[in-house]
Amino acid sequence: MRSYSVYLIKGSNLEQAQQVFGSAEIVDGSEWMRCRFTKDDEPPEDEVLFGEESLTQAKSEILGEVVFVFGDTSVDGFVYEHSKGGEIVRKLVWFPMLDDDWNSGWICVEGEPEIWEESLFRKDKLEQFLAIERDRFTEEMEAEYQEYAERVREDWAIKNIEKGHTYPECDGTAILLVERYYGVERQA
Repeated sequence: MRSYSVYLIKGSNLEQAQQVFGSAEIVDGSEWMRCRFTKDDEPPEDEVLFGEESLTQAKSEILGEVVFVFGDTSVDGFVYEHSKGGEIVRKLVWFPMLDDDWNSGWICVEGEPEIWEESLFRKDKLEQFLAIERDRFTEEMEAEYQEYAERVREDWAIKNIEKGHTYPECDGTAILLVERYYGVERQA
């Protein structure tokens, strides 16, 4: 996988989904339809990435519940947008941030956490993240590191994702977590 995007629509009104998206298919054994699957897709426009525009909100006024997901493993990009009845329920965007170190991080976080996100907060990933972060602090900065590590552990414990944070780490493969959660995994 390099990159792809897909819309997921809850329900079985295939004709209506096809009118909105042009292409749609019912996923066997799921209450979701897969629409406009685009292999080797480009990331959404900056206005979408930074939360100024939505890909799902208006469509959900027509179709009910709509999820958009994009994953790109070449740049570790991930976009998740979930709307229901014209309202954004959750939006998460993980991409390289334009800071001095060109770190990846959460550039947009809106709405309330969803169950599938819990898989981003594995204990081994916390320890791995803190070990890498530890190397950024000198011995003279021990107190600052301990304070920072405590804040990260607190966020981890409550599974809190915040805009601007570089944790929990994410990448383009998170699209597979979303597909598994919604029961729309594609067969290779």
